[in-house]
Amino acid sequence: MTRSGQMHGHEEWQTLMILTTNSPVMDFPEAWIGEAERRRVLEILVTQALSNSDAKVLNVVAEQNYGLAADPFLRNVVRDRADIRSAFNALSDQYLMDATMPDANRFGVWLAVSALIAGKIAKKADIIAFDPEPIVDMALAALRDTSQEIRTPAELIEEALMAFLNSNLKSIAVKNGGRWSGSGDREVVAALFRESNTLAVPVHRLKSLCMENNIPGTMLREWMRPEEDNVVEKKNQRMGRGAAPEFCAIIKLPETFADIGDSNGTSE
Repeated sequence: MTRSGQMHGHEEWQTLMILTTNSPVMDFPEAWIGEAERRRVLEILVTQALSNSDAKVLNVVAEQNYGLAADPFLRNVVRDRADIRSAFNALSDQYLMDATMPDANRFGVWLAVSALIAGKIAKKADIIAFDPEPIVDMALAALRDTSQEIRTPAELIEEALMAFLNSNLKSIAVKNGGRWSGSGDREVVAALFRESNTLAVPVHRLKSLCMENNIPGTMLREWMRPEEDNVVEKKNQRMGRGAAPEFCAIIKLPETFADIGDSNGTSE
């Protein structure tokens, strides 16, 4: 900063949050941490606890040498920053080209690559005495395993929709030919059309459902795009005899709902 209070030209710095917890973050419910946030977490499960004696040694060393590593480490970073950028880009591309690593996990890959480069700098400066590469390989393996457990936006929406429909089976109206059956006096939440084998769900219900399940609206809009092949069309649709039209997403009837209407109501 200058004497007049103006900032000199400067580059941006970025940092990461590192935390430990007794409960795995990935076990938290979808309402607490969504799919996009999960892609930005690199979680490593530590199954073997440190012994009390080892923990005391580490605590004493950290307390008595606090901050000493910063000076040699940062001097190397500032001196070699151009090489660091090149190495970061090259390693990121290398790991993301691996067919077992989804592109959606690029945030975790960037984190692992940053840790690998930082570890190599620390070893070169004699701050650490071990090779960081096997540890980073372990972290990347954990990232691959986690990526297989994270559900796609389409899976999240379809799971929430199926759970909602299953819990409201008696509120689904059914039209078979020119005949309506189904919900009786209940509020209709969806309408099934036997001839086209489709299900009409009001768009406003889909939006509310996504909000309740912490699914971003952008994911729902993407899911409803014609090229995604989840929604046949969107249109105003009557959901019962004499009912006012509602703007609905018309979706292909899931196999699990093939028998709806056989016994869930009376004909009108």
